[in-house]
Amino acid sequence: MSSKTNEKETPHNNDNEPIVKPGYGLDRMDPGPLSIMVSSRRDLRLLCDKFQIEGNRYRNLFNSRIYFKGKAEGETLLSLTGPIIGAPYAVIILETLISFGATQIIYLGSCGAVSPEVKIGDIIIPSGCLIDEGTSRHYRSVKDDFTEPSSALVENLKLTAKWMKVDCRHGLIWTTDAVFRETPGKVAGYRNRGVLAVEMELSALFTVGKSYGVDMAGILVVSDELSTLRWKPGFKTDAFKKGRMAVIDIIGEICKSR
Repeated sequence: MSSKTNEKETPHNNDNEPIVKPGYGLDRMDPGPLSIMVSSRRDLRLLCDKFQIEGNRYRNLFNSRIYFKGKAEGETLLSLTGPIIGAPYAVIILETLISFGATQIIYLGSCGAVSPEVKIGDIIIPSGCLIDEGTSRHYRSVKDDFTEPSSALVENLKLTAKWMKVDCRHGLIWTTDAVFRETPGKVAGYRNRGVLAVEMELSALFTVGKSYGVDMAGILVVSDELSTLRWKPGFKTDAFKKGRMAVIDIIGEICKSR
């Protein structure tokens, strides 16, 4: 049963407390023990098909849709939320899900290869991110530009992929705010720091997940390549489509084991 959170705020005694808190004014929803945040509309549809969720069984959440997979007794098993783009919006969704009770969240997205060792269609389970976006600094003191996911959730993803005999890379990701400012100098610089690929959400999600004490991890499919300093798109290739379906299957297996 949904209930709307109180839209009125109490006076603040702490200057660091937010005036507007996540979830205020929204009908409450049960995201279940596992929440999947999904970058693209296409992946969201594929996951709905995987879990046999009807296309009209959703609720609006800002500019996204949230779908629910339930158990026979009515309890939510998991939720799917998307599409999502960019660190600020991704964090709005994440904090709202946390306010609804989410404690384990996996982000599914795509990325551009920075390392020549990574190719279109490869799957990456990030071990950490280098922060090149502006959202993270609002949730942490800026001592360095590194943030990391939940080790337990990462291990779950890695073990599931291994059990399914799906090859995955494990390493650093660069998160940027500016997709059209991925310059040769930046690509080369991040590659020299051991970065595998670039995307636009994960470092902020890892930072915010850590600040709330929830488990947050990600899994990415390489959709294009920048490693030669020329753009090679691969969104329509068989390799990318195969990688995408493998990730959908990994998510499905993780959810099935719960």
